[in-house]
Amino acid sequence: MPAKGQAMTPSTKAPPQDSYVEKVKPKKGLSSYLFFTTANVKSIAEKENVSYPEAIKKAAATWNGLDDKAKEPYVKMQADDLNRFNKEMNQFNETGFFTNKEGVCSSTLKAKVKRSKAGGGMVSVEQPVLPKRASHPYLFLIKTQAKSIMEKNQCTMVQASSLLSKQWNEMTEAQK
Repeated sequence: MPAKGQAMTPSTKAPPQDSYVEKVKPKKGLSSYLFFTTANVKSIAEKENVSYPEAIKKAAATWNGLDDKAKEPYVKMQADDLNRFNKEMNQFNETGFFTNKEGVCSSTLKAKVKRSKAGGGMVSVEQPVLPKRASHPYLFLIKTQAKSIMEKNQCTMVQASSLLSKQWNEMTEAQK
């Protein structure tokens, strides 16, 4: 962009949107919780004859009641998905494309189109299909424990996060 007060020349103008096409990037890894809900929500909805949102709530309650041994298969799925994501990202960074787990080359896929209100009207803007990052175990601890810490200690989310941070730092690598 030119400095304030200078005219725009053809070399300082942004390239037309049509000439810029985003590359499709690998999908991010799913969390162990998402693997659990994907596997169980439909059966909960059918078995208990409840709506899909209610089935998700019941699955969340079930997930929170599971011990580490019961969550282990889903944690393994998360680790496998993280390995897939890292492999695809490495391939994407080296070559500019990747082959997904179905064997499809990303250069044959189209990026998602997102609508934007740029320039006063609705404009379609190509968005890359970005990989989801794997959830960090610390964030999982915060998500699962913060509410109970807040209720138990009658504190705010910031205070609960501080307490959980101290708890996290005291954990061994095996506990994490």
